[in-house]
Amino acid sequence: MRCVFVLIVGFSLAPPSLAVAGTLKGSLLLPPRDLAKERVSDRTLGYWRLENGRIPIAPPLEPRGGTVVVLVPLVVKAPREVKEPKPVTVELRAASIEPRTLAIATGTTLVVHNGDREPRTLRVDRNGASEPVTIAPDARYEIHNDAPGELHLGDSEHEGVRATALILDRAIAARVDERNDWKVEAPDGKYTLKVFARGAWMASQTVDVKGEKSIVVKASEPPPAPSTGGAP
Repeated sequence: MRCVFVLIVGFSLAPPSLAVAGTLKGSLLLPPRDLAKERVSDRTLGYWRLENGRIPIAPPLEPRGGTVVVLVPLVVKAPREVKEPKPVTVELRAASIEPRTLAIATGTTLVVHNGDREPRTLRVDRNGASEPVTIAPDARYEIHNDAPGELHLGDSEHEGVRATALILDRAIAARVDERNDWKVEAPDGKYTLKVFARGAWMASQTVDVKGEKSIVVKASEPPPAPSTGGAP
C-alpha cells in the first residue's frame, strides 16, 4: 500500500512489548467532495515559479496520500517502553511541503529542511498558538513534539501549501491506498478507530481486533467551525 504524500513513521506506534496477534483490514468510504465550496488554494500542492509569476500545481481530485487510519487502544495492557524515536524530516522544495501528512510517535523531533534556493517562512501552529519561522536555504529547523496532538505547517507566501503532523501516543497508524483500502496489525483488544482525511478527522468508532477481520468504515465531513460573531 504505497502513497505519495503520507509518511507513517515506525508504522506501529504501539508499545513493542505487546505481541501482535490480530489483523484488521478495511475499506474506507469517503463522502463526495463539493468542489464548489472549496478554495483553489485548498487543493494546491505547490507552485512553479516563473519569471513573471507562478503557476499552482493541482493534485488529483481525491489524493489518497493524505488519508491515515489510526487505532488508539482503549486499555493499555503493558507499561510503555521509553525509546527515543529517530528524527523525521519534512522537505521544503519548489514552493511545496512534502510529505503533506505524517503520523509520528510522541517524542519525535520533526526536522524541517529548506531545499529551496530562497528563504522560506512558515507558520507553525500547535495547541492554538501560531509562530512564524524563517528558514534559510539549505538550513534546518527542529521542532520537538513531547505531547500528542496535531502540528500544522503553513507556507506564509504560498496559500494552500501546508502539512500536518499527527503526533500519536500508544497508537498504530496505517496508510490508505489508492483503492481506499488499508491493513493494520495490532494486539488483540478494543480500539478507537479514527480516520484523518482531507486535513480533518472524519470518522471515529470502536473496533474489536481479534484474529483476522475485515470492516468498512464510512467517513463524513466534519461539522463547520462555529461562527465567531458578525451578522447572522
